[in-house]
Amino acid sequence: MAKKSIETGIIGEHLVIAKLLELGWIVAGTEKNTESVDVLACNPKTMKTVAIQVKANTTRNLVWRMNPKNEKLEAHNLFYVLVMLSDLPRYFIIKSKDVANYVYNSHKKWLETPGKKGQPHKDTDVRAFKILKEDEKQYENAWSVLNGVNMSAKILPPSAGFRHDAATL
Repeated sequence: MAKKSIETGIIGEHLVIAKLLELGWIVAGTEKNTESVDVLACNPKTMKTVAIQVKANTTRNLVWRMNPKNEKLEAHNLFYVLVMLSDLPRYFIIKSKDVANYVYNSHKKWLETPGKKGQPHKDTDVRAFKILKEDEKQYENAWSVLNGVNMSAKILPPSAGFRHDAATL
């Protein structure tokens, strides 16, 4: 199982590199032991350089596995490209700040919500990032966000009864 997960990640990274090259970016993949950055990319027209964290899944769900590191991993030039591996890969581009806010707040809400038998949840290293079905078009193929286009997140934490901008959390 671990091997499949590693292979999925590597495939996702290579697909992101290929897509960025197709879009005209100068791209370099990082070594496997590089902390928090899978791809470095530079737009040759603007000279804007971005760091990219790639997460890939093989399900048809808009959910990606995260960990506690992703709650704190944010910078103005760091982005996530979430890849859904299917017949044709799907790409979702999101600012790291929005991912960090969502992962932190959704895990906090889960810890505060009693389990099925009323017991408190025990903290684990498992986190998840979910894109709501109604928001997927906002993020899918939103490569322009890497160029600094302002794009506000509308990601709903699990069990929340209202929509919000992640910046207000």
